[in-house]
Amino acid sequence: MPGRRRLEGPDIQPGAGQVAARLGGPQEANAVAMFDEIVRAGGTSAAVPAAELEWARLLVRQGRGADAIQHLEHLILSYPGSAFIPEARRELERARGAIPRS
Repeated sequence: MPGRRRLEGPDIQPGAGQVAARLGGPQEANAVAMFDEIVRAGGTSAAVPAAELEWARLLVRQGRGADAIQHLEHLILSYPGSAFIPEARRELERARGAIPRS
């Protein structure tokens, strides 16, 4: 269809990583590998901050708040215009213990 952008590779990987992360167990390692690949590749795609946000959420669920804070701070500083910034800020406050989990 004209005017529609086809989702490929990095565009869908954060979603695939999110699914893998939510499955838990050995799938979490697959999620981390996907998030790491996207974040390392960098670029201007919305996939990069989305992957970093989901990676941080996974780290929080694993009880690795300090690691999550590093990812969230990196996301906020590296992609200040991203639509994911409000969510990243909320997650950062949760990871720091300022907002209780709901």
